[in-house]
Amino acid sequence: MKKEFEEVEKAITRLKDAEKRLNALNVPPGLFDADMQSIQAKLKRPKQVDQVEKEITLLSAKVIEYYQAREVVPASLEPAREIGTDLSRYAILQKIGVGGFSEVHKAQTADGLIVALKIPRLSSFDTFDSTDFFREAELWMKLNHPYIVKAYEYGAKPYPWIAMEYMEGGSLRDRIGTLSPREAVSVGLRLLEALFYAHHLGVIHRDIKPENVLFNLANTPKLTDWGLGKVMLETSSSVGVFKGTLAYSAPEQLSSARFGAIDWRTDIYQLAATFYEMLTNQPPFGGDIARILTEEALPPSRVNSSVPPQLDPIVMQALAKAKEDRPQDVSALIKDLKKALELGQSR
Repeated sequence: MKKEFEEVEKAITRLKDAEKRLNALNVPPGLFDADMQSIQAKLKRPKQVDQVEKEITLLSAKVIEYYQAREVVPASLEPAREIGTDLSRYAILQKIGVGGFSEVHKAQTADGLIVALKIPRLSSFDTFDSTDFFREAELWMKLNHPYIVKAYEYGAKPYPWIAMEYMEGGSLRDRIGTLSPREAVSVGLRLLEALFYAHHLGVIHRDIKPENVLFNLANTPKLTDWGLGKVMLETSSSVGVFKGTLAYSAPEQLSSARFGAIDWRTDIYQLAATFYEMLTNQPPFGGDIARILTEEALPPSRVNSSVPPQLDPIVMQALAKAKEDRPQDVSALIKDLKKALELGQSR
């Protein structure tokens, strides 16, 4: 009897999460009414929780396709037009990072707020497009989640800049090789929650890798650098020059002709590649294009014997070559990882 009661409690919790997910979908008014009614009729029935989660995943795909087909951005993602104050209000303390086109500096305001300032590298100004830089800032400032690095403000004087949350704990790159499988799952679950939030606002990241996962002093992981982030409707025709980091790139980023356009499932692949490295201390294909396009990765437990075998099918499905073979929604991956974690605790 106790076991049955616990199962009902778990189902109720999942239904509450499903209802939150449903409310965040930005379903166009008057459309998909039959889907909504079907889901809502089951939301109070614990025995139908699996069906509810499945129907919400399918509805989510329909909503995304609707916006893609009509080239409409949900109102919550309309660009901000307000540009922040002059950079002179920040006292730059030290350089803390360098990327392909930008540098990141630790800085402080007069009232003592410590921030990370992202500015273009001087060597890139000849080919620098401030439009892209500001678009990144506008997009990033729309994202407000506990597992996403917060962008505070941005400006254009004396050159483009973004002020963002300062993360004192370093990057995931510094922790690769030191994490236990349980710690890796904990980090992975938090990053999946960040992606669930972003995807249901219609935003994908497209450059998930250890360097773009930062930690604060409380060891909370957060996704940063939304410079390649795009509103999903724009990615249906993303077949141009490759952008991203090769070792974590999905097949469709390297060959859209064979694998289709980039979409939210690209993030699922990239996070799986990052998770794979957390578990094994190496990316699944080592940045080899031919292997990414043609080979299957070794299951994590065969690379590192301390990895619980129940994680293998979860990671391998998320690394599937074809997008259609991966989990079709981040929530499915969250559910599978939590189940694997519970299974490990019961052993």
